[in-house]
Amino acid sequence: MTQTISIIGLGWLGLPLAKALKADGFNVKGSKSSSEGVEKVLAEGIDCQLFNTTLDFSLRESGVRDLFNCDTMIVTLPPNAHHGVKKYPSIVKALGKTAHYCGVKRLIFTGSISVYGDQTGNLTEEAILDPVSDSGKAIQVIEDALIHEVNIPVTILRLGGLIGADRHPAHALSGRHDVKNPHHPVNLVHQNDVIEMIKALVKSDWESNQIYNVVADSHPTRIDYYTNMADTLGISAPIFVEDENGSETEGKVIDGSKITRDYGVHYTAGIY
Repeated sequence: MTQTISIIGLGWLGLPLAKALKADGFNVKGSKSSSEGVEKVLAEGIDCQLFNTTLDFSLRESGVRDLFNCDTMIVTLPPNAHHGVKKYPSIVKALGKTAHYCGVKRLIFTGSISVYGDQTGNLTEEAILDPVSDSGKAIQVIEDALIHEVNIPVTILRLGGLIGADRHPAHALSGRHDVKNPHHPVNLVHQNDVIEMIKALVKSDWESNQIYNVVADSHPTRIDYYTNMADTLGISAPIFVEDENGSETEGKVIDGSKITRDYGVHYTAGIY
């Protein structure tokens, strides 16, 4: 029997993921938070429901009820979406508990390496969590709730900085003259690699909670990487500044190798 997948949030990551899963033969559906968004996704050939992810969503609405009629639910909502960081943990927790109530068998949540904060050194999934940003703190709360309060198997993916054909952080840094930490390593991952990792999870029969870093295995320094990428993209390179006191930390390298060992997938898209 063909597995049915619901993706809550058919955005920059969710929509191409839906297309990839559909191409592999899965029944795929998902949600957008506006009527215009729904129409655009439908035009792409993906079943889509209007679902404004707030705390007062109701299973009495047929479209909402249909989203929870699935085998695997994938939540790709970013913390800076329309619901805001403060409400984000409660909303994702409600999604998880409703999924359990509706008989969803498994849940995948795309989080972030921001949960590690400003720690240094090589960090695996066993590292302590010490988020600094509001979004990182919100994701830590979500992780705890999904693991301890949602009674279905949950996989949490701590994604590195996302890059893709139409999205690259080099554009945000282009022309800046005050970029700090030039010698810190980058921790990025390509959209295509994230999709391949999720596809591997969907096709596997995992039955217990698990957490994975999803970060490419290439970690050049920020100054080398963004200078080279600016040249490749034909944009102005950022100007990095050294710490006046010479006290720049070593930065952190997020180890994303565990998922490759467990599921036999590899980072092939790279970060260049």
